[in-house]
Amino acid sequence: MIYCVEDERNIRELLIYTLETTGFKARGFGNGNELMKALKEEIPELILLDIMLPGDDGYTILEQLKSMPSVKDVPVIMVTAKEAEFDKVKGLEGGADDYITKPFGMMEFVARVKAVLRRSARQNEDKELHYDELYLNVGRHEVHYREEKVDLTRKEFELLQYLLENKGLVMTRNQILCHVWGYDFDGETRTVDVHVRTLRQKLGEAGNLIETVRGVGYRIGAITDKTDENRSGKMKHKIFSHTSLLIILSVILTFLAAGTVMYNRYDIYMKQGVRDEAAYIKTGLEEDGDVFLSDRVGDATSSRITLLGKDGQVLFDSIENPEEMENHSNRPEFIEAEKQGSGEMVRYSDTLSKQTFYYAVKLKDDQVLRVARTTDSLLVTMLTSFLLLGGLVCVILVIELFLVQKQTRKLIEPINRIDLEHPLEHVCYEELRPLLFRLDQQNRQIQKQLEDLKNAESARKEFTANVSHELKTPLMSISGYAELMMNGMVPPDKMQDFAGRIFHESERLSNLVADIIQLSRLDEKNGETMFEQVDIGELGEDVINNLQNRAAKKKINLEYTGGPAQMQGVRHVLYEMFYNITDNAIRYTPDGGDVKVFVGKLNGKPYFRVEDNGIGIPESEQQRIFERFYRVDKSHSRETGGTGLGLSIVKHGAVLHHAKILLDSEPGKGTKMEILFDQTK
Repeated sequence: MIYCVEDERNIRELLIYTLETTGFKARGFGNGNELMKALKEEIPELILLDIMLPGDDGYTILEQLKSMPSVKDVPVIMVTAKEAEFDKVKGLEGGADDYITKPFGMMEFVARVKAVLRRSARQNEDKELHYDELYLNVGRHEVHYREEKVDLTRKEFELLQYLLENKGLVMTRNQILCHVWGYDFDGETRTVDVHVRTLRQKLGEAGNLIETVRGVGYRIGAITDKTDENRSGKMKHKIFSHTSLLIILSVILTFLAAGTVMYNRYDIYMKQGVRDEAAYIKTGLEEDGDVFLSDRVGDATSSRITLLGKDGQVLFDSIENPEEMENHSNRPEFIEAEKQGSGEMVRYSDTLSKQTFYYAVKLKDDQVLRVARTTDSLLVTMLTSFLLLGGLVCVILVIELFLVQKQTRKLIEPINRIDLEHPLEHVCYEELRPLLFRLDQQNRQIQKQLEDLKNAESARKEFTANVSHELKTPLMSISGYAELMMNGMVPPDKMQDFAGRIFHESERLSNLVADIIQLSRLDEKNGETMFEQVDIGELGEDVINNLQNRAAKKKINLEYTGGPAQMQGVRHVLYEMFYNITDNAIRYTPDGGDVKVFVGKLNGKPYFRVEDNGIGIPESEQQRIFERFYRVDKSHSRETGGTGLGLSIVKHGAVLHHAKILLDSEPGKGTKMEILFDQTK
């Protein structure tokens, strides 16, 4: 048995006739609801599914089929006029086994049906799922663990199959319940837990492969998610490098500054000590004479003591032999002491590693006492401390590395938690508010642009798909019936019926092409449209005359009232607008109903109105009836020959003439549609 879901009656009957003449049994359905009812009675071997259907579309029905345990393995062929790559990918990824675009040949259609049925039978025999040493064969309905067969009930088998098909993914209890037991199952999720426990017991050691994810559901084969522990590595590196540079510079500069200050302080104390020492020795010499100086004086102090005569001759030196020393009369400190009573001088060694402070003071007998002390220079003092400084920096860097990693995690954690779609909801750092504000504005702008693009693209795709579908549907009927007739597959008693269908479909195709051309002209707005003085009362009479026969066939009372009303407009566009609205009223009014047309003026402005007591339009649909190819009742519209473009032409014509369309409708009571022209614009 093959089920065919197609809302076009001619195509549905064509496909069923072709299948039956080639040896298959087939049933046809006009929508998804009829299919679902039939599936409760019998499961077919194949389902042919159109996409553009009244109610749920083909994609939605396909998703429902693949979620039903009893039907999910039944092959599905999408039979549609939608030929875009996106539609094909969507259908095939949704579970369809093949995708046929209209129009197509009947022989090719039968060949594809046979190929899918063969492939389906072979797949059911060969399909095998496994994890670790657990194997499940779908075709033979067998389960083995370590080559030992495990006997399972049908539901246990389907449960294990579902988990293996979604290996590594956590399946919620509701997902399992809907997939294995079906959407219409009234049981609780407790049912899943009971079956999982029983399944584990039967699998024995393999039961441990079914993992319970607390609070969620079950899975087989956990997928390890190796997270990158160094996601913030770049930030840590930058923080560490910048902080390290700052710390090193701070330590060095602090060390240099502190060292210089301490050295200068020490230098001051040292010089003052030398001065004080010279004052003590001066006092001793002036009271005790030269006997105060002896060789032992040099051992009592680290300073060098020198006594000079008034001619600069060295009389005593605590370190060297005076007789071997040169005359010091040219020394700056001696000259200054001779003139001012005291003098001092600092001289550096050739390598700048040492510095000597000389202090000279003049005695009462005009002799000069000089005291000198040698110390390391500032440069040597700093260099000798660099080892200590290096050790200190290393210790600081180690501590810094630990603190930077810890603080970086704390720093970036709230940043990582920022919701980039709603950045201003939780601002972790006020410093980031300007950035997040701009990000929020950008998000809004991008979202608006995406919505606009999406709407425009969706409208374009929908229009293209609808045009393709509406054109291919009658072509499919024409070519299909013609192919059957050409190949001698139609008995003589059906020839006239099939020829009539070809004629009606060709007429429908012609009307559709005419409407598309008319709509395309209105879309262009290229300035070539010529406005002229038009009497819409006269146009109204022409419309009534042309539709009188159609109304008479349905025994509809077509009433016209009104009179002349002049306006500036495009004659053929105004005629199309009035004709389409009146024609729609006749199409959707039951036999014996009433359609009233008024053409004239309202409040001094040109005015057109059509009222009927037909099927009416639901309020939820009233905003969409002017969309291209949109039909409130698709099946009824096609049966009456509607193209789905009539009211769209009316809308474009209203825009062209600066008119307002008013709609008042109630299902079961009828519809009133008014057009009020504003000639002031």
